Amino acid sequence: DVRLLDAQKRDKDDAAAPKPEIHYEARMPYADLRMRFGPDARVVLISVFGKRGVMLGVPPFLDEALKPARKALADAARGGGPLDDALKARALHDALALELGGKRQAADLRRLYPVGLTADTAGEIMREMRLALGRFTRRERAIAAAGGGLIGAGLLAGWFLTPLHARALPGLPWQAALAVDLCAFILILGLARIGLGASAQFALQRRFPNLRISLRRSVGVIGYAMLGFIAAAGAASIWFAPLRPLWLDYLLRLIAQR
Repeated sequence: DVRLLDAQKRDKDDAAAPKPEIHYEARMPYADLRMRFGPDARVVLISVFGKRGVMLGVPPFLDEALKPARKALADAARGGGPLDDALKARALHDALALELGGKRQAADLRRLYPVGLTADTAGEIMREMRLALGRFTRRERAIAAAGGGLIGAGLLAGWFLTPLHARALPGLPWQAALAVDLCAFILILGLARIGLGASAQFALQRRFPNLRISLRRSVGVIGYAMLGFIAAAGAASIWFAPLRPLWLDYLLRLIAQR
């Protein structure tokens, strides 16, 4: 194949020929800064790269500067002082806005303070802020949980312990009756959960009227206790009902056969 031989010959000639070289020169703005963070701090050398002024080697000066505010926040989280003392520092006020808005990760705070604040300190601030807000709303949540628990338990007791349950589900197969009872359970638990969250939101909105409050908050120990009480009361109402649901008798027969 003449074409193939020619191609092979060209390949050999190309391999023997000197390869061209292209040299590039890259330039980047750079500066060394000598800075002192705080009156008693030592002078540190910071490198600044690029047109955007990216700084490298910056010491965690905010960790040290925020120590008094962090201590005040820790005291507030444990009931040892008011939260206002900690909020005098802008970084902690920003952490409060993030926490109330549903952004609860240390990375969210570090996006606002990418220089001078370590990940450990940012995580500590967000964690203590969450505890402080939980303590601040504890009274309102406890009242709402007590009311929601009693109302929810009363509704389930009225549904299962009175003839209303048998009259509302006449002639339904046990699968349909089970679906209706589960929907009643979920509805009452959901309403109690919403009421608990609304009470905490109301207390926070009244205290911080200029900040956006997110409803996506954990129910906490108080909320889980309320939901557990409602579920236990509903289960007891089902067990001691004058007319047990058809689905309960069916499930008991299945268990007895096994």
